[in-house]
Amino acid sequence: MTLTNHVSSAHDEKFVVRFPHGMRERLSASARDNQRSMNAEVVFRMDHSLALEAEITRLKAVIDRLLTAPSPARPEGA
Repeated sequence: MTLTNHVSSAHDEKFVVRFPHGMRERLSASARDNQRSMNAEVVFRMDHSLALEAEITRLKAVIDRLLTAPSPARPEGA
């Protein structure tokens, strides 16, 4: 599920995160560049990361199937 234009509600969970030195400044610059709040930037990036992780898992399964499939027969004389 990709979040788009999510509106905060009383049901949203709060979670405190400690960023490594310098990460907050990088996120802040990125949020500013993308015209998002810091919170929206963090949520967007986490959601995007989870979606990519699911796609990578799917693609690995496709590759595994292709690698374990019997190879096609070669034409004679090839």
